[in-house]
Amino acid sequence: MGFGIEWIVYAISIYIAIFIILILIKAILKHLGYIKDIPDVSAIGVGGVGTLSAILGICLACSSAIVASFGFFFFPPVISSLLIGISVFVISDLVIKQIDKHNIHFLMDNFIINLSFLVIGLTAVFLLYGGNNEDVVIAHTSPYHIHADFRMFIEGNELNFYTPENIEKDPFVHFHDGEFEQNVIHFEGKRETLGYFFNTLNFNISNFCNYYAFIVNGQILTINYGNYIPDDLDKLMISCSKEGNFTFEQLKYEYSTMTNFSCKQSKKC
Repeated sequence: MGFGIEWIVYAISIYIAIFIILILIKAILKHLGYIKDIPDVSAIGVGGVGTLSAILGICLACSSAIVASFGFFFFPPVISSLLIGISVFVISDLVIKQIDKHNIHFLMDNFIINLSFLVIGLTAVFLLYGGNNEDVVIAHTSPYHIHADFRMFIEGNELNFYTPENIEKDPFVHFHDGEFEQNVIHFEGKRETLGYFFNTLNFNISNFCNYYAFIVNGQILTINYGNYIPDDLDKLMISCSKEGNFTFEQLKYEYSTMTNFSCKQSKKC
């Protein structure tokens, strides 16, 4: 789940706060007499303006969820919750006014209507920040962002992953295009494994070799490379072959080709 539940709770808390604040603002304005005699007044506009604002807010919130499903730009929790909060409040306010206009009343009618729309809004926030979209929110809001240099060799020949089609293929783990970006893997939004990186590129190492040496920061590790979770400034190298006939000199030479661009991307050198 990563930080997902925390962000959902955060977004819902923002929404509830916005909804309550708007109700209080409306009550204060009515008490002061500013909106008492104005027909079809909502807290953010008059008549059609309020309706247009509600429709715009809902459209923006829905479009953000749709765009997020493709892993691109996503509204932060504050903005989306604000849009949903205002939209739902305006709609509930207009419904209450229409009910009053037609003299339809029942026990605790205003409270029940506001509560119903509050639940609708909370459901919208949960759907927007929960489920399959949870990770996308994390990717664009969490401060977690590290970099690692990467190289891979097959039978002594480097396999280049840093190609145009592999740039920014995944919202969490990817390459960027630019100066000092070559072979630098960006881990953004949450901690992920090296195996996850290969999955984003649809790469299966077993299709190329039966044996591999996994080197991290100059040390040969005996763990499965796919389970390794990189740290900032890691130098990751995989050398593999069909027969497993590695030599120390070969691995030493291959590792010597590693760059130090992750240090520049992390602004630590």
